[in-house]
This record gives sequence, C-alpha cells and structure tokens, in this order.
Amino acid sequence: MEILNYNCIGCLNRCRVEVQAEARELISIAGIRCKRGIELARRRLITPPAPFALPLRIVNGAASHIEARTSEPVPPDVARALTIAVRKLSFSAPIQAGAVLVQNVGGMGVDLIAVADAASVEPSASGVLAPSSPA
Repeated sequence: MEILNYNCIGCLNRCRVEVQAEARELISIAGIRCKRGIELARRRLITPPAPFALPLRIVNGAASHIEARTSEPVPPDVARALTIAVRKLSFSAPIQAGAVLVQNVGGMGVDLIAVADAASVEPSASGVLAPSSPA
C-alpha cells in the first residue's frame, strides 16, 4: 500500500491530505474539505510526477530569460501552481548554473534551480552594453 501526504492546492484551504492507494487505485482520502481536492487526489494517483522546467525573466542579462527546473519531479497540479507563483518574478544577472533561484516556491516544498549560466550586461568604455561572464 502506498501512502501520499501533501498539502492540497485545489483551493485556498490548503488541506493537509493523506491518500492511501494500492496499484494506483484510491483506497481512502483523509483531510480534504472540498470536492475539488478529491478530484485532484485522484488525478495525482494516475498522473505520475515529472521533472518540470520553465523560463524565468532576468534583468541586466545578455538574454531576457533563463531556464529553471524544479529540485524534484512534481505532479501536474503543482507544476501549474509553480508557474503562477513565479510569473511576476525577475532575477538579476549574473546567475550561475545550479544556483537556487527560489527556495520552497509558494510553500510547495520545491526549489527552482538555474539550468544554465546567465551573463550580465555591463557598459563598455565606448558606452555600448557588452556581456560579462557570470560571477
């Protein structure tokens, strides 16, 4: 028997859920206070967690975005919530690959990690912006 414990993100209640399942079949759910949470629990059983990556805005960078990945695979409902949680964030270059950009995004227990380096742009002696290497 498999037991999953997580905070539901189906509504603003953020219920602490315990799901018991066997062979991806739902046996019991405890802690859910709405119908939406029950449906999300069922979907979480049939859709396995997967690695998730998304672009994040950077300022003062040679590029406008940097790709970030989650520190561990996440279910699809968590991936959607992560996208919403970080859509208005921007980060300052330089950024090194492997740097943790956001810890525990939205209280979901997942970190966002930079996939590649992002060089900053600095004015040159001629006044033209030129890329510099990450620190």
